Amino acid sequence: MYRIAKDFGLVKFSSIHFATMFLVLEHVVKVHRTLGQMVVSNAWFKWTDSRTQEVRDFEIYVFSHGFWKNAQIIVMVLQPFYIVLHLVYKEGCTIGLLYEFLNKIGETLLNVGNLSTNQFLDVRQQWLHQWEWFH
Repeated sequence: MYRIAKDFGLVKFSSIHFATMFLVLEHVVKVHRTLGQMVVSNAWFKWTDSRTQEVRDFEIYVFSHGFWKNAQIIVMVLQPFYIVLHLVYKEGCTIGLLYEFLNKIGETLLNVGNLSTNQFLDVRQQWLHQWEWFH
């Protein structure tokens, strides 16, 4: 994972858990078609553990369109938060710039049209919690 993410310029890679998980999810979403090819390959079926329940559950996720659609939505929603963290930890920023970024995140959340009402309310509640803490 570190070799994949080293070019992203993330400082303190192992200590920023949100950023680490975001980068993993973003990369897995990008390569999901390759994962599908992997689980139908001959090498996969020759692997001795390929018939365990845990591996079968993984195969279900790999071929689940709904899972990948939700994963893409999560990446879209979390991308602005990752950008702010990246700026704060790597670039550094003033309090005014951070305030502006948090405001833009709120606007961005309004424009993510793929969220269900409950998903939108959950994300918005988390953002509002951070926004109120900031004030």
